Amino acid sequence: MRYIDTLSSDQLRDKKIFLRVDLNVPVENNTVSDAFRIRAILPTLQFLLNAGARVVLVSHISAIDSFASLFSEIKNVLNIECEFVSSFEDAHDRLTHVQCVLVENIRSWIGEEENTLEFAEKIASGFDIYVNDAFSVSHRTHASIATLPRILPAYAGLLMQQEITHLTRALNTPKEGKVVVLGGAKIATKLPMIHNFLDKAEAILIGGALANDFLKARDLPVGTSLVDENIQIIQDILGDIRIHIPTDVRIGNEPYTSAEICDAGDDIGEQKILDIGPRTADMYNEIIAKSTMVIWNGPMGLSEYEPFAEGTKEIAKAIANTKESLIGGGDTIAVVTKLGLLDRYGYVCGAGGAMLEFLGGAQLPGLKALGFYEI
Repeated sequence: MRYIDTLSSDQLRDKKIFLRVDLNVPVENNTVSDAFRIRAILPTLQFLLNAGARVVLVSHISAIDSFASLFSEIKNVLNIECEFVSSFEDAHDRLTHVQCVLVENIRSWIGEEENTLEFAEKIASGFDIYVNDAFSVSHRTHASIATLPRILPAYAGLLMQQEITHLTRALNTPKEGKVVVLGGAKIATKLPMIHNFLDKAEAILIGGALANDFLKARDLPVGTSLVDENIQIIQDILGDIRIHIPTDVRIGNEPYTSAEICDAGDDIGEQKILDIGPRTADMYNEIIAKSTMVIWNGPMGLSEYEPFAEGTKEIAKAIANTKESLIGGGDTIAVVTKLGLLDRYGYVCGAGGAMLEFLGGAQLPGLKALGFYEI
């Protein structure tokens, strides 16, 4: 796999670059609520602009349909001269006058998510070089991720390089002292990573809605808590001593032991498990304190609501004090940003699903198209 910094200024000057980035930022009240992903693209973008290249930024966004209302914020964070355009035809036209443009939401075109060759060839037209700096969407088989790099001379960006380097280290570091912390929901997306790390880590700590799945699978009452329909898929690992699940939980403002979880009334806080309990937080913190490396993805509870954020806060603080850490996922980043701890971790990976798939041993389509697995 080739990285963009192997090209010189002479090789990049005046070249038209298709730069696939991830500007899929969270949006509240039609404004960017967290600019982490915007800032993350700056090293590659600045490298290309400083070399005299002409860059078209290409991304998708899920929270709203268009980048139009967010563009001024994105431009301010990037602190560069850039224009917003609605089509690739307009992008090529404006590149004769400016050095950088952001094109409209790539998923607004038929052919992107369908990954059609016709669409890929159409948007490749007029570009000299393709750069993928969006590791976080490289698990998607979309045209701008999986097919375009097979049409144009293709390179990975500097952010992509960092993500791969740190995630590969997380995989290859000796298991002694390595701890994995997993929260959030969707057991099917986390299970490959759990299986892959059973012989790569000393302990796997489970929280969030994932914990409900393990409790339910052990026939413990979970009331109306969020539980995955496919909990049978964890039957083969239920007794593994390396996997730790909560011994107490928080229902409403009160901690309950696992055996006390029940349907307790009409109030949502009394019916559902919404956080790990204080005893579990203490147990997890003791394990984390003895670690040499911690890998964390997913909050321990419904942390966006203050009454159920305590477990996640405790774990976040404990991981911030470890010797080496790697955290990732949008919800996790949002939590630690709110706590003012973002700079306290060894590496913050902007990816969620792609991080889980990479650490679970899957081959990501975007990396495969760049030749990563041919090494």
